[in-house]
Amino acid sequence: MIGVALAIVRKEKASWWTLLPIGLSQFLVVLSGLFHGQFTATEWVLLPFLALQLGLSIFIAVRCRKSHVAAILLGWFSFSYALYAALIAAMAFADSWI
Repeated sequence: MIGVALAIVRKEKASWWTLLPIGLSQFLVVLSGLFHGQFTATEWVLLPFLALQLGLSIFIAVRCRKSHVAAILLGWFSFSYALYAALIAAMAFADSWI
């Protein structure tokens, strides 16, 4: 929330790039719901997904030159959101819930 508020106050349009990782996280969860219980090994999906998310978070932090604090906070949120989405997707793909 702090990162979004700083991005709005500073009118930093590049900070809105953080919507892309969040959208990708949602897509992974939807995809895992569609393929519910059909995979036992999920590393082939989750590791590249997390690498992409980390790369996007770093790209966002570097791209936003005016407000690094907002970009870092939004990148941190989007990556932690991606970790949670990967956990849900891993459980859904393998159909083994905690």
